[in-house]
Amino acid sequence: MSSPAAAQSVAGTIGTVKWVLVVALLAFAVLCLVVGVVAGDSSAFLVCLGVAITWVISAVVTWVMFGWFEHTLSMLSQVALNTTRPGERLNPPLSQHV
Repeated sequence: MSSPAAAQSVAGTIGTVKWVLVVALLAFAVLCLVVGVVAGDSSAFLVCLGVAITWVISAVVTWVMFGWFEHTLSMLSQVALNTTRPGERLNPPLSQHV
């Protein structure tokens, strides 16, 4: 596997991890709101609402940062592919390094 192909694979993995984290953070926010509603106490609900808002903000920050990293890695791998000369291999065999 060439380096750009490996970078694309890592970028895809980062994208998958990003969505798993975002969904998990949002699920915890919803769970916290449900617990606050079931508790019935207004102060418990406000505490759970604060925690839920914090988790939603964390989900947005996670989505932005992981998305930026995924996009940057994809762009760099495309630059690596586009800057090789025709007929030139990206990773020559070790025998050519001597």
